[in-house]
This record gives sequence, C-alpha cells and structure tokens, in this order.
Amino acid sequence: MISVHYDTLTTVEKLEAVLGRIRIREERKVQRARELLRERLNYRRIVEKLGLK
Repeated sequence: MISVHYDTLTTVEKLEAVLGRIRIREERKVQRARELLRERLNYRRIVEKLGLK
C-alpha cells in the first residue's frame, strides 16, 4: 500500500502524465527521475510494511 495525497484515479492520472513525458533515451531525465525517487520514496518503510525484511 502506498499513501498519497490524492485519490487513486487522480494519482494514476498524474503518474501517467509524468511517465508520458519521460523519454527513456534521455539519460538526463532518467537520472532526475532516480533522484526524485531516492529523495521522496521511502523504500525502507514500503519493504517493512510489506513484511519483506
């Protein structure tokens, strides 16, 4: 389960909008996406909550 500020449909629409603009061949954008995930996604908490320790 992932907690977000929006309802499910809005979240999916926002993700689709972002992913639709990212071109995998553009290394700069891929690197920025990785940075944002590292900064804002709490992997440890997700793994913990899923019981995957």
